[in-house]
Amino acid sequence: MAMNAVAGEWMLKGVAVVEISNTLWRIHDLRRTAETPRRLIGNVRKIGNLYGASSVRFPSECPYFDDFDGAIHYVVRLAWLDDIVLAGTVPDTAAAPV
Repeated sequence: MAMNAVAGEWMLKGVAVVEISNTLWRIHDLRRTAETPRRLIGNVRKIGNLYGASSVRFPSECPYFDDFDGAIHYVVRLAWLDDIVLAGTVPDTAAAPV
Protein backbone atom coordinates (compact mmCIF):
# COMPACT_ATOMS: atom_id res chain seq x y z
CA MET A 1 0.00 0.00 0.00
CA ALA A 2 1.73 3.17 -1.16
CA MET A 3 1.18 6.23 0.99
CA ASN A 4 2.06 9.86 0.44
CA ALA A 5 2.65 11.72 3.72
CA VAL A 6 1.25 15.24 3.75
CA ALA A 7 1.27 17.06 7.11
CA GLY A 8 0.49 13.93 9.13
CA GLU A 9 -2.14 12.64 6.70
CA TRP A 10 -1.74 9.88 4.15
CA MET A 11 -4.09 9.66 1.21
CA LEU A 12 -4.79 6.21 -0.16
CA LYS A 13 -7.31 5.22 -2.77
CA GLY A 14 -10.52 6.37 -1.08
CA VAL A 15 -8.96 6.45 2.40
CA ALA A 16 -7.28 9.06 4.60
CA VAL A 17 -4.97 7.99 7.42
CA VAL A 18 -4.65 10.86 9.88
CA GLU A 19 -1.86 10.89 12.44
CA ILE A 20 -3.28 11.89 15.83
CA SER A 21 -0.06 11.22 17.76
CA ASN A 22 3.13 9.23 17.21
CA THR A 23 1.23 6.11 18.33
CA LEU A 24 -2.35 6.69 17.08
CA TRP A 25 -3.86 7.07 13.59
CA ARG A 26 -7.49 7.42 12.52
CA ILE A 27 -8.67 5.90 9.25
CA HIS A 28 -11.41 7.72 7.31
CA ASP A 29 -13.38 6.54 4.30
CA LEU A 30 -13.35 9.30 1.69
CA ARG A 31 -15.82 7.62 -0.68
CA ARG A 32 -18.77 9.62 0.60
CA THR A 33 -21.15 12.27 -0.67
CA ALA A 34 -20.79 16.02 -0.22
CA GLU A 35 -22.98 15.82 2.90
CA THR A 36 -20.67 13.27 4.54
CA PRO A 37 -17.20 13.84 3.11
CA ARG A 38 -15.44 11.65 5.69
CA ARG A 39 -16.48 8.72 7.76
CA LEU A 40 -14.35 7.32 10.59
CA ILE A 41 -13.87 3.61 9.94
CA GLY A 42 -11.25 2.75 12.56
CA ASN A 43 -8.03 3.41 14.40
CA VAL A 44 -4.51 2.01 14.43
CA ARG A 45 -2.49 2.22 17.64
CA LYS A 46 1.20 1.38 17.95
CA ILE A 47 1.99 -0.68 21.03
CA GLY A 48 5.64 -1.61 21.25
CA ASN A 49 6.60 -3.10 17.89
CA LEU A 50 3.03 -4.05 16.97
CA TYR A 51 0.08 -2.18 15.48
CA GLY A 52 -3.37 -2.77 16.93
CA ALA A 53 -6.23 -2.28 14.49
CA SER A 54 -9.73 -1.50 15.72
CA SER A 55 -12.65 -0.92 13.41
CA VAL A 56 -15.91 0.89 14.03
CA ARG A 57 -17.67 -2.16 12.63
CA PHE A 58 -16.23 -4.53 15.29
CA PRO A 59 -15.04 -2.30 18.16
CA SER A 60 -14.41 -5.16 20.60
CA GLU A 61 -11.89 -6.84 18.26
CA CYS A 62 -8.33 -5.55 18.05
CA PRO A 63 -5.95 -7.83 16.17
CA TYR A 64 -2.26 -6.94 16.14
CA PHE A 65 -0.06 -6.71 13.08
CA ASP A 66 3.69 -6.60 12.55
CA ASP A 67 3.39 -3.71 10.14
CA PHE A 68 1.42 -0.49 9.78
CA ASP A 69 0.07 -1.33 6.31
CA GLY A 70 -1.38 -4.65 7.49
CA ALA A 71 -3.30 -2.89 10.26
CA ILE A 72 -4.71 -0.30 7.86
CA HIS A 73 -5.69 -2.97 5.33
CA TYR A 74 -7.62 -4.83 8.04
CA VAL A 75 -9.67 -1.75 9.00
CA VAL A 76 -10.38 -0.83 5.36
CA ARG A 77 -11.32 -4.39 4.42
CA LEU A 78 -13.90 -4.59 7.23
CA ALA A 79 -15.40 -1.19 6.42
CA TRP A 80 -15.65 -1.82 2.71
CA LEU A 81 -17.10 -5.29 3.26
CA ASP A 82 -20.34 -3.56 4.31
CA ASP A 83 -20.41 -1.63 1.05
CA ILE A 84 -19.78 -4.74 -1.05
CA VAL A 85 -22.44 -6.78 0.73
CA LEU A 86 -25.03 -3.97 0.62
CA ALA A 87 -24.34 -3.26 -3.05
CA GLY A 88 -25.05 -6.89 -3.92
CA THR A 89 -28.33 -7.16 -2.03
CA VAL A 90 -31.72 -6.88 -3.64
CA PRO A 91 -35.19 -7.24 -2.11
CA ASP A 92 -36.32 -10.83 -1.81
CA THR A 93 -39.07 -10.80 -4.41
CA ALA A 94 -39.44 -14.58 -4.36
CA ALA A 95 -41.07 -14.41 -0.91
CA ALA A 96 -43.50 -11.63 -1.86
CA PRO A 97 -47.08 -12.66 -2.57
CA VAL A 98 -48.09 -12.40 -6.22
